Amino acid sequence: MEALKARGHEVVEIDPPNLNKVIAAYYYLMTADGAEHLHDYLDGEELDPLVTQLLRISSSPSFIRGTLQAFVRYGLRWTRMADILNQTGRKTVSNVWKMQFTKRELRREFVTRWREENIDVLLTPGTSLSLSLSLSLSLSLS
Repeated sequence: MEALKARGHEVVEIDPPNLNKVIAAYYYLMTADGAEHLHDYLDGEELDPLVTQLLRISSSPSFIRGTLQAFVRYGLRWTRMADILNQTGRKTVSNVWKMQFTKRELRREFVTRWREENIDVLLTPGTSLSLSLSLSLSLSLS
C-alpha cells in the first residue's frame, strides 16, 4: 500500500460487508458436488498444498469432515477455518439454489459498498487461509 501511496494513489481500506458469509458461500458452492468438478478441472495442474488438502477434505465422507471440523474448532480454536470446513461437501439441489440466492444478495451488498466508497480497484491477499493453517492441515491429514 505504501508503494501506491508514494506514487500518488489514494488508498482506502474498507471492511467488506458480511465477509464471513461471503467466504462461507464461496466454499459452499465450490464444493456442492463434493468438489468433483474441481478435481476434473484441476487434474494435472500443480496445486498449492492447501488447495490439495481442501479438495481432499471436500470429497471426504461427512463424518470425517465433521470430526476434522470439531478438532479445528475446539482443539485448535480456529473458528473461521471450522466454519469453512462446515461448508464443504455435497449439497442438495434445493440447498444450492438457496445459497445462490444468498450469494446474489451478498454481491448486491458488496457492489453497493463499492459504489458508496467510489472504489476503482480492489486489492486483496491471494488466499483467505494462513500458512500455519496449511501446515497444520498437512500434518493432521498425513
